[in-house]
Amino acid sequence: MLTHPPAVQLLPARDARIAALIVSTRTRTQTWRHIMSMTLTTGQLTPGAWTTKSFRLSKCRLSPCGRFFLYAASDHGNRRDEKSGSRPFAGELGGGLAISRLPWLSALTHIQSLSYSGDITKGKHTLSLDDQRVLFSKFDNLEASPIAHQPGWQSLNVAKIPDVLRKPTRTPVRSAHAAVITSPRTPVQLIATWTNASTPRFALAIEPKTPDAPQIAIKLNATTAWLEPLSGRLLAATRSGELTLYKPPQVVQSNAGETLIKLTPIITHDFATLTPKPTAPPGKAIAPLSFAEHDG
Repeated sequence: MLTHPPAVQLLPARDARIAALIVSTRTRTQTWRHIMSMTLTTGQLTPGAWTTKSFRLSKCRLSPCGRFFLYAASDHGNRRDEKSGSRPFAGELGGGLAISRLPWLSALTHIQSLSYSGDITKGKHTLSLDDQRVLFSKFDNLEASPIAHQPGWQSLNVAKIPDVLRKPTRTPVRSAHAAVITSPRTPVQLIATWTNASTPRFALAIEPKTPDAPQIAIKLNATTAWLEPLSGRLLAATRSGELTLYKPPQVVQSNAGETLIKLTPIITHDFATLTPKPTAPPGKAIAPLSFAEHDG
């Protein structure tokens, strides 16, 4: 039985319309996290691994093609392997870094310790060194963007933060950070703002055509949000554990002549009923790299 609403974390791919979802659910005894992949054209979900590991999202990435998941995780319940003495992903040692096929966590590479020791552990499904080099090369030169290192975000001058996102006067605007995603498919921008110690707050805004034009923006009731640059589709998750994929936001005129931002949902997923069901990874999750995966 869940004791808290699920929390949704999002990692989109740079070049493919695919996103990784990490959905955290808490029972009375422990916290579980479910890895899924989502197709951003239809909103279809593919379920994957269940784990009690915690993730350092700032170090996690999807490969540009969206097939592979580089993740940094720690497991405070991880015990020493009595035969080898290794402790991959041990929480008190800083956790570990590995690459898997989305939406699974079977490490296809050596597990690199995130501690100062830099220890390397061979996993149960570690591929050949040649395949590992190919995998790590897929994550070269991925830009670090403002929010959870997601692609598409660009820094925004804090002076352009919409009024609906401005903190109360006790938190100076100059202490905030802001980022924006734009898409040629929609005249509406997705804007995020946060302080060093806060989670992002999101809004949709119409960029003023002139400096003195009034700003039109609506605040999103979302814990995480992302505007897909290629299609303009919007993905937003709420505190209640719902994730909605929207059509590209539109600018419309009301009967009273007021300019509004219209959101049309494509599909909504409610994760409130998720129940932990750990399963073994399928064979395709641990197979050697195919020719297509070498090139893609």
